[in-house]
Amino acid sequence: MIRQLILASAILVLSGTATAQDKAAAPAQHAFIGVKKCMMCHKGDAKGNVHEKWLASKHSKATQVLVDKKDGSEKNAACLACHATGFGKGGYAVGAANAVEFEGIQCESCHGAGADYKLTHSKDAAGAAALGFVAKPNEATCKTCHNEKSPTFDKTKPFNFEAMHKLIDHKYRNKAK
Repeated sequence: MIRQLILASAILVLSGTATAQDKAAAPAQHAFIGVKKCMMCHKGDAKGNVHEKWLASKHSKATQVLVDKKDGSEKNAACLACHATGFGKGGYAVGAANAVEFEGIQCESCHGAGADYKLTHSKDAAGAAALGFVAKPNEATCKTCHNEKSPTFDKTKPFNFEAMHKLIDHKYRNKAK
């Protein structure tokens, strides 16, 4: 329901037919900043090696998987929605000059677009949440991509959130605390 409201509001705003009331009711869309900006504060042993763990994960290589197929999947919106950060939401766009900055399943795919919360989330989680920060992504977050719509979904082995979360689990350490 919320997704349809957001989509309808976005269509009205983009088409130029939105009224002032429609624009006021449309939820704010936070901007994506990309992993290079996130890693500035989330790399190294003192910070829990969060960036390094991501680099070693399959998530970091998700867009490359599409490129390697050599069938045009890397230009397919249905594929990119799950294989690139922020596709169609202000992050990745095919052919965009900054597209490489959003390749793969980056921090913001799970934690929300970071432009508005990047400077506050380690100090004020509640305030950052109001700005789009998701401190602890849940099973529903993962299932936006890991679901029966995926061509690699195996009905005999449904998505196991607890097991999969252990593979990507990372603990950010804030030395200031």
